[in-house]
Amino acid sequence: MRKIRSALTVFLALMFLGGCMKLGVDIIGAPTMEELSNRMGRVKSYQLALDGIPGEILMATAVTELSPNNLALLKECAYVYFAYGLFVEDSDAAYAQDLFRIGKYYGMRALKQHPDFKREVEAGTPVHELVSLLGPEYAEALCWTGLNAGMWVLLNLDDPMSLIETADITAVVKRSIELKEDYFHGVAKAFMGCYYAMVPKALDPECGPENASVMFDAARQVDNGAMLLIDLFEARFLAVNMNDEDLFDRLLNQI
Repeated sequence: MRKIRSALTVFLALMFLGGCMKLGVDIIGAPTMEELSNRMGRVKSYQLALDGIPGEILMATAVTELSPNNLALLKECAYVYFAYGLFVEDSDAAYAQDLFRIGKYYGMRALKQHPDFKREVEAGTPVHELVSLLGPEYAEALCWTGLNAGMWVLLNLDDPMSLIETADITAVVKRSIELKEDYFHGVAKAFMGCYYAMVPKALDPECGPENASVMFDAARQVDNGAMLLIDLFEARFLAVNMNDEDLFDRLLNQI
């Protein structure tokens, strides 16, 4: 776990400091906001930057609530909660679950900007029956909505009730892949690898180490292996679940 924690810390720092998040505000007279993460990238202290991430998330949330129907802002909020959830879940799983839950909330608000989707969801139609309504402009929101919901499930696999939403989650993530398969270095494909590795085959016939490995390889091909989070996910979810120490050590040493 120490190897995983070190690798995850480095990755999450780079994710935030590398300037992944763009925010825009559609309130009258307000200029487009510069990337919050770019501002953090100008901080000279690594630890200070990490300590500042929660404040950046609060700022992103506040800006979003000033423009509550802005698809781009809602999508970015879903992203930042997911990213910070990854950062803290190894040390504080309960806190991470709250972050993933909030991230899913913002993701669903983003998807509900589609009027037909919103109407049907609020009428009780299952999400997995509605994802085909959502076109390319919703690909990123689909990704972060599914990943937030999915990581919450993966942290609660000991509770059978947590698996109720798996059909919706996989449909949302698969739809994001259909619409924009190379988005964010193939992270949606990597998540499907985690899902296939962890969820029992009895609950989903598609699950199992073979399909998990296929999805991790597909994700890795997007950036020719440059996205180290994929290796980290494969080590943590597939290698550990298979009790494959050689694969685990190889992947973590590679990172």
